[in-house]
Amino acid sequence: MRILHILRNLDEKPVLSRAEGPVLSRAEGPVLTIIREHLKQGHQVTLLLLHDAVLGNFPVETSTFACLEDVRARGGKTNHPTLDYDDILRLIFDNERTISW
Repeated sequence: MRILHILRNLDEKPVLSRAEGPVLSRAEGPVLTIIREHLKQGHQVTLLLLHDAVLGNFPVETSTFACLEDVRARGGKTNHPTLDYDDILRLIFDNERTISW
């Protein structure tokens, strides 16, 4: 199954915890855990970063993209390939399941 995870925001302070220590954003806790589980199950997973999430780095082995307009609005720097709005719409419709965080 093709699954798209859309991550919109990052928390600025540790609000969750895990066995290895504090979690600095929601994405470092349950989001990445669920993405990794989907990958283990054999799903094709894509991560789309919107809003402040375009500023983050995510240690997950999957295709990760950032919204071009959100990158520009936040200074124009990201470590991920960017997509414009038309590309984002195609990505959403190309996936069988979309999960928004």
